[in-house]
Amino acid sequence: MVDSVRQTSTFDNDDDDGKHGRRSSTILPEHPFLLLYWSAIINGMLAGPLIAIMTMMAANRHVMAQLKAPWWMLTRGGATALVMLAATAGMFLL
Repeated sequence: MVDSVRQTSTFDNDDDDGKHGRRSSTILPEHPFLLLYWSAIINGMLAGPLIAIMTMMAANRHVMAQLKAPWWMLTRGGATALVMLAATAGMFLL
């Protein structure tokens, strides 16, 4: 595992002798911005189903007891879930 860790210089200073430069270690072979990009894609894909599940839980009196969400909150939650699911479907179809 130690052999797979690579050292990359993240802060080089021309007037420095190289002894005090900052170094960062990364275990993942991908570029950090690429990982951020893919985590945002996965987050967007999971948002629709998670919003739908939370909206259904908020509508269930067995789960929420007297704190059940009002109709306007359920309508907005359902609309948001539909928009997110349509965006995810559009991403795959286009």
